[in-house]
Amino acid sequence: FFDMGGVLVDLRMEECRNAFKSRIGYNKIDEILDPCHQKGILGDMEVGKIGPDEFCAGIRKDCPGNPSDKEIIDTLNVLLGTVPVEKLNYLKSLSGRYPLFLLSNANSVSIKRVHEIFAEGGCRMEDIFRDLYVSCYLKSLKPEAEIFHESARRSGFHEDEILFIDDSLSNVEGAIAAGYNAAYYERGTDLEALVENELKKYN
Repeated sequence: FFDMGGVLVDLRMEECRNAFKSRIGYNKIDEILDPCHQKGILGDMEVGKIGPDEFCAGIRKDCPGNPSDKEIIDTLNVLLGTVPVEKLNYLKSLSGRYPLFLLSNANSVSIKRVHEIFAEGGCRMEDIFRDLYVSCYLKSLKPEAEIFHESARRSGFHEDEILFIDDSLSNVEGAIAAGYNAAYYERGTDLEALVENELKKYN
């Protein structure tokens, strides 16, 4: 099981913050945007309490220029960069050896964009992952135990059969508490080396 942002897809935190302020005049972005656990109205969209329409309406009321939904969504999508080619190639190889799944705190806007990012990299997500477990659809956020147990149940694997990779220590700790095997990924390091070293422990 892989986390998405920061593990597979590069995050552009500062670019996104700057875009909210300069493009649409939304100056509260620092209060809601976080590398691992979103807050406020963005956090509400990640846990499925609200959808994109309500998110855009909530953002717009604090913007001076009345930006359109598209302008707000495009600005939010600045957060997501690319999947580095070496990671994409490794995922393709690894998917031939193990069933792979995505387990992410994410909203429906970002998940749609991630599908596009993988396609732009030359590979559909459906060709790599057996299934995607996303907080906005499961109505639960990492590191809560519920999302880990429900994801395991849907995958058909027991918790102790799963290796989970995340760039948030609290999410890793939550996964371990739920019975997963889990490892912390430090952004910018060699993902393949980490996963292969972890797999050796269990093989």
